[in-house]
Amino acid sequence: MFVNFLSIDDFRCGEGPHLGNNQYEQMDDEPVIHSYFELDEAEAYFENMSILAKERRVLERVHEGERIKTRLYRLHHKKVNSKKENSRKVNSKKRRCPLVLK
Repeated sequence: MFVNFLSIDDFRCGEGPHLGNNQYEQMDDEPVIHSYFELDEAEAYFENMSILAKERRVLERVHEGERIKTRLYRLHHKKVNSKKENSRKVNSKKRRCPLVLK
């Protein structure tokens, strides 16, 4: 699985009303709150996962007739399972009905 995070280096960072730590209200078709991240900041959201790769990306596109570059970070990650969770997955494959956890 991978997740993209807007970079503080993106051209839109700093545009619009400031709402907090690198968060700004900006207009797309309607008002949207965008959050921008530093390179290592987003990793805190994935403490129970193993980061497989991290990369800086620049996506170029045309928006309203103007060529723009969106700068972002992409994290490729996978969940780190405990032995108990792995055992539960193996056992659930043997069943014909889905495993329901309470």
